[in-house]
Amino acid sequence: EVVNALSQAFADGSSLRTYRHYPNTGPRKAWAEGDAASRAVFHALMAMRGEPGYELVLSAPVWGFYDVFFRRSELAVTRELGAYVAEHVLFRPTFAGEFHAQTAVEAAMQLH
Repeated sequence: EVVNALSQAFADGSSLRTYRHYPNTGPRKAWAEGDAASRAVFHALMAMRGEPGYELVLSAPVWGFYDVFFRRSELAVTRELGAYVAEHVLFRPTFAGEFHAQTAVEAAMQLH
Protein backbone atom coordinates (compact mmCIF):
# COMPACT_ATOMS: atom_id res chain seq x y z
CA GLU A 1 0.00 0.00 0.00
CA VAL A 2 2.81 2.42 0.85
CA VAL A 3 4.57 1.81 -2.49
CA ASN A 4 1.27 2.24 -4.35
CA ALA A 5 0.58 5.55 -2.59
CA LEU A 6 4.13 6.77 -3.30
CA SER A 7 3.84 5.88 -6.97
CA GLN A 8 0.60 7.87 -7.15
CA ALA A 9 2.36 10.86 -5.57
CA PHE A 10 5.15 10.67 -8.18
CA ALA A 11 2.50 10.38 -10.91
CA ASP A 12 1.00 13.66 -9.64
CA GLY A 13 4.32 15.34 -10.34
CA SER A 14 5.59 18.33 -8.47
CA SER A 15 4.35 21.87 -8.25
CA LEU A 16 6.36 24.89 -9.20
CA ARG A 17 7.35 27.11 -6.30
CA THR A 18 6.89 30.26 -8.34
CA TYR A 19 3.93 31.41 -6.23
CA ARG A 20 6.25 31.64 -3.20
CA HIS A 21 8.72 34.10 -4.71
CA TYR A 22 8.57 37.68 -5.92
CA PRO A 23 7.04 38.84 -8.23
CA ASN A 24 4.55 35.96 -8.26
CA THR A 25 3.57 35.72 -4.60
CA GLY A 26 -0.14 35.50 -4.04
CA PRO A 27 -2.94 33.83 -2.07
CA ARG A 28 -1.93 30.33 -3.19
CA LYS A 29 1.00 30.55 -0.78
CA ALA A 30 -1.53 30.28 2.06
CA TRP A 31 -3.28 27.10 0.89
CA ALA A 32 -0.78 25.14 -1.21
CA GLU A 33 0.66 23.13 1.68
CA GLY A 34 -2.78 22.14 2.89
CA ASP A 35 -3.63 21.04 -0.64
CA ALA A 36 -0.46 18.94 -0.82
CA ALA A 37 -1.22 17.39 2.56
CA SER A 38 -4.75 16.50 1.48
CA ARG A 39 -3.34 14.84 -1.67
CA ALA A 40 -0.97 12.77 0.46
CA VAL A 41 -3.80 11.55 2.67
CA PHE A 42 -5.99 10.92 -0.40
CA HIS A 43 -3.28 8.74 -2.00
CA ALA A 44 -2.81 6.81 1.25
CA LEU A 45 -6.55 6.15 1.61
CA MET A 46 -6.91 5.12 -2.03
CA ALA A 47 -4.00 2.69 -1.73
CA MET A 48 -5.59 1.21 1.39
CA ARG A 49 -8.75 0.65 -0.68
CA GLY A 50 -6.81 -1.26 -3.34
CA GLU A 51 -5.78 1.45 -5.81
CA PRO A 52 -2.77 0.01 -7.66
CA GLY A 53 0.51 1.81 -8.07
CA TYR A 54 2.55 2.31 -11.22
CA GLU A 55 5.67 0.15 -11.37
CA LEU A 56 7.54 2.37 -13.84
CA VAL A 57 6.35 5.78 -12.63
CA LEU A 58 9.96 6.88 -12.08
CA SER A 59 11.71 5.23 -15.01
CA ALA A 60 9.18 5.03 -17.86
CA PRO A 61 10.77 6.39 -21.05
CA VAL A 62 9.64 9.89 -22.07
CA TRP A 63 6.79 10.27 -19.53
CA GLY A 64 8.39 8.90 -16.33
CA PHE A 65 9.36 11.17 -13.44
CA TYR A 66 13.11 10.97 -14.20
CA ASP A 67 12.73 11.88 -17.87
CA VAL A 68 10.27 14.71 -17.23
CA PHE A 69 11.79 16.35 -14.15
CA PHE A 70 15.45 15.24 -14.13
CA ARG A 71 16.28 15.19 -17.85
CA ARG A 72 16.67 11.40 -17.77
CA SER A 73 18.91 11.40 -14.70
CA GLU A 74 17.98 9.30 -11.70
CA LEU A 75 17.26 10.86 -8.34
CA ALA A 76 20.40 10.79 -6.18
CA VAL A 77 19.75 10.18 -2.49
CA THR A 78 22.78 11.21 -0.46
CA ARG A 79 21.74 9.65 2.83
CA GLU A 80 19.58 6.80 4.02
CA LEU A 81 15.89 7.66 4.03
CA GLY A 82 14.27 7.71 7.41
CA ALA A 83 13.30 10.23 10.05
CA TYR A 84 16.37 12.50 9.76
CA VAL A 85 14.48 15.65 8.74
CA ALA A 86 11.75 15.22 11.35
CA GLU A 87 14.32 14.51 14.07
CA HIS A 88 16.93 17.13 13.15
CA VAL A 89 15.34 19.93 11.14
CA LEU A 90 11.61 20.34 11.69
CA PHE A 91 10.33 21.78 14.93
CA ARG A 92 6.66 21.95 15.78
CA PRO A 93 5.68 25.61 15.74
CA THR A 94 3.13 27.03 18.14
CA PHE A 95 0.96 28.12 15.22
CA ALA A 96 -0.97 25.62 13.10
CA GLY A 97 -0.24 27.10 9.68
CA GLU A 98 3.13 25.45 9.10
CA PHE A 99 4.63 22.04 8.37
CA HIS A 100 1.55 20.61 6.72
CA ALA A 101 3.65 17.95 5.03
CA GLN A 102 4.86 16.69 8.39
CA THR A 103 1.26 16.42 9.54
CA ALA A 104 0.36 14.55 6.34
CA VAL A 105 3.18 12.08 6.88
CA GLU A 106 2.07 11.55 10.47
CA ALA A 107 -1.50 10.94 9.28
CA ALA A 108 -0.33 8.52 6.60
CA MET A 109 1.71 6.57 9.13
CA GLN A 110 -1.30 6.36 11.47
CA LEU A 111 -3.47 5.09 8.59
CA HIS A 112 -0.80 2.56 7.66
